[in-house]
Amino acid sequence: MSIKRQWKKGIRSKFIWTAAGLVAVAIIMSSLYLFYVMESQANQAEERVALLEKSELKSTMERSLNDVFFRSRAYYVYKEEEDLDKLQENLEELKSTLNYMDLLELTFEEEAFLVNLRGFVERYETETLRTVLEFVESEDFVGLQEYARTNGTNETINRLIERARDLQAQTMEETEFLYNESLEDANRNTLFSIVIGGLLLMIFIFLVLRVLKNVIRPIEELTVASNDLAEGRAIQFQPNKREDEIGSLFNSFYTMANILQDKEEELTAQNEELQSQQEDLEDQQVQMVNTVKLTEESNNKLAKYNQLNHAMSLSLNKDEFITSIFSFLNELFSFDKSVIILTHDPIYRANGLSDKAMEQFVLSDKEELIARLQERNHVLIKRKSTSEEQGIAEEPFTVYDFYSAVLDAERNVLAIFGATRIGREFSDQEMDEIDGLMNRVSLALERTVIYEEMESSRKLNQDILDNVNEGILFVSTDGAVLQFNETVSRMVGTNDLDKETVLNKKVWLNEFTKNVEQPESLKKFYNQFIHVDYHGMMHHQYSAVVDEETRVIAVYGTSVYNNQERVGTLFVHRNITREHELDSMKSELVSTVSHELRTPLSSVLGFTELLLNKELKPERQKKYLNTIYKEAKRLTNLINDFLDLQRMESGNQTYDMVLCSMDTIMMDVLNNFKHVKSHRLSFVDEGSEVEIKADQARIQQVLTNLVSNAIKFSPNGGEITLTLKNEQNHLIVSVRDYGLGIPDEALEKLFNKFQRIDQSDRKKIGGTGLGLAISREIVERHEGEMWVESKEGEGSTFYFSIPLDSDNTIDKGTVIKGSPEVPLKNGETVMIIEDDTSLALLLSEELKASGFRVLHHYDPKNAYTDILKQPLAAVVVDLMLGDDMDGWELIKQLKENEDTVQLPIIISSALDKSVEKVERFQVNEYLTKPYPPKDLSKTLLNFIQSKEGKDGEILFPEEE
Repeated sequence: MSIKRQWKKGIRSKFIWTAAGLVAVAIIMSSLYLFYVMESQANQAEERVALLEKSELKSTMERSLNDVFFRSRAYYVYKEEEDLDKLQENLEELKSTLNYMDLLELTFEEEAFLVNLRGFVERYETETLRTVLEFVESEDFVGLQEYARTNGTNETINRLIERARDLQAQTMEETEFLYNESLEDANRNTLFSIVIGGLLLMIFIFLVLRVLKNVIRPIEELTVASNDLAEGRAIQFQPNKREDEIGSLFNSFYTMANILQDKEEELTAQNEELQSQQEDLEDQQVQMVNTVKLTEESNNKLAKYNQLNHAMSLSLNKDEFITSIFSFLNELFSFDKSVIILTHDPIYRANGLSDKAMEQFVLSDKEELIARLQERNHVLIKRKSTSEEQGIAEEPFTVYDFYSAVLDAERNVLAIFGATRIGREFSDQEMDEIDGLMNRVSLALERTVIYEEMESSRKLNQDILDNVNEGILFVSTDGAVLQFNETVSRMVGTNDLDKETVLNKKVWLNEFTKNVEQPESLKKFYNQFIHVDYHGMMHHQYSAVVDEETRVIAVYGTSVYNNQERVGTLFVHRNITREHELDSMKSELVSTVSHELRTPLSSVLGFTELLLNKELKPERQKKYLNTIYKEAKRLTNLINDFLDLQRMESGNQTYDMVLCSMDTIMMDVLNNFKHVKSHRLSFVDEGSEVEIKADQARIQQVLTNLVSNAIKFSPNGGEITLTLKNEQNHLIVSVRDYGLGIPDEALEKLFNKFQRIDQSDRKKIGGTGLGLAISREIVERHEGEMWVESKEGEGSTFYFSIPLDSDNTIDKGTVIKGSPEVPLKNGETVMIIEDDTSLALLLSEELKASGFRVLHHYDPKNAYTDILKQPLAAVVVDLMLGDDMDGWELIKQLKENEDTVQLPIIISSALDKSVEKVERFQVNEYLTKPYPPKDLSKTLLNFIQSKEGKDGEILFPEEE
């Protein structure tokens, strides 16, 4: 029987042939589609491998270029043969990489770059390196620097490295494009699968509906005819011309109806045949329902795959990515236990495993498992159940452990997926599906890894920018800030930058210039560079006040190009406040030194010319010579200051450290200023221990400078007080004046070199600005500190500390030898008026040992003024003092003043007793120098203890 005839005469045959044709079409289309997908994936994999290989080679070339650059410089500096050998190795590696690159399929730009690089390597080996080695071997570093400057090798290397980075970036962009293209292909393939599945489903439904129409409608007609026949009504249909089973049924029913009564047995047989055919139809219906169920399951699986593709395409976070993949696998398949773990990151997910089992798996050695997964798609292990897995079962049963891996293009294992089924096997289809899923996951996971590496590189670049001293600001051509570092924010004093601020040019310009003294000028500079394609660099300098500090900032701008297309402008800000100050200091130094040198030189030249050209009297010649000597001495001091500063800064200044007494040094300095009549100089000695290890001349230089400054900057005269006291293990020395004082803004820079206060009331006061800088350097070399307290218009107090000699340090609670048994009240001060420095210090030591505070004077007039200003316990006075006033005259003034008439006065003199004055001042006792200093302290202590002398008694210490 022919196929056409079978088609016309059999419903089953018709349905079978239709279904077979539909299945054949589906198989052919699926095969073609699968072949296309596999071919496309294979091509993409080959392209990806090629791009990765190019990327690695370009990275190797860039690294080799950097190594050549740094190894050559290391050899130039240190002349180590190892550096030269490394340089040769780097050159060989670079040439080997170039030869390997020639074997690859390259773009025109890459071929051009290889030609340039190969030419550079050949020139470098044959010309540049040989020439440089000759310079290095002959130690001609000046020639080497000149050759490096004119040869252009450094610029060529930098340009080649930059070009290599550009090509590397281009390769990364091609890799990302290929990855995105793969995702788009996957999405298209998924959509195409859904469309094909839907089309096949619609064809199948159409065929089923058509079959039902051809079967159900005739059956309905037969049913009506049967009812009519059963009820005795006439049959209203004619024999059917169809040649299939339905046609036969119609014809049989028609014949049956006509010969029903004659052929009842035949009719029964025909009814049985109809019943059989009905059962066949029911079987077909069941088969159709099963087919629909399978189709629905396929649709659900496709929907889940679509969700997985969506999750993989959107997730760039490894944690989220692994979570979504793991959840998808557990939803799609049934596992008793499952785990997924990344091999290079501490990230994993588990289901059905205890914490102990998970920790054991994470810490276990997986090298053998990784090796097996690299060789095959999956590993299936069949084993007996453990006691924990067996549970209530009486006998052990079989457990199946399945492992699959996520591999990259080089078959390195990125992640391991493991699943366990207890008593249930994994089908081949399930294992293949899981392997296929792992292959799809590998692309997305590689993309996540690449993204994290790029993000890490971006963060590293930003960290590098944030840690450079220059402020970086990169602005696009439309005025939006694309990148900046923290330095530029701190530099201009802005901390309110966010995404909205940096995208709006007007807003960020206002924010960046809010602390600038001339903001419009800076804005004009920014706008001029942002909107104009300017080749080269432009500079601008501006000042900004940040945290009450004025900063001088230099900014330069340059256009940035990508493939000869301008993409923005780079602004680099540099804080040049220090350089600006140094420039100002240099100008001040030139002005000061010119003035300080020319003034004495003018006097020297002028008076020398007079001596040479005129006949002068001897006294006039001596006066001129004295003036020349003083001005020459002034010049010598100025030159010595410069030389001292230079030696100190270079570390060549020597110090003769010996044991000396600070009070002696201070008295010597005070004695050097006896000629000063315009100021009242005094010395307050509160130091119980004064022995230090120091260079006596240098400490005297410091004190002389401080006292000279106090006199100079007190042009109206007044008091100058030197104070010495102990503080823990240091001596604190201070020099106080009541002169002009120092402005607050000048205090911070007061001890800098060449620093002078530029005010009208100080312009007439000379000086180089070196004295305090030298003094602080000397004090610091003695392990001390120097500082100042001052208020403008009220005077200044300069302090410096010197550590005590280690053998004379004072511990807390130490009782000073010779302290009085009766405690002294706070402020028990004794003034010593003595022009003999040695004796004054000797008396001072004795009184300080008894707990007194000592105030030194050598001028009785100044002493009298000081006595009137403060309460004293007593006054020790020498009778032989200055020419203007002696001791008796001072005593007379004190006795005539109501405020001092009761002040106890102790006379210490080398003169014999004057009977007239003794009777006049009612002197009871008299002590002639020399005498033991303890007699003086004993007399004073006896007076304090007995409360005698309140009537202003004049005491003469007795000798023992």
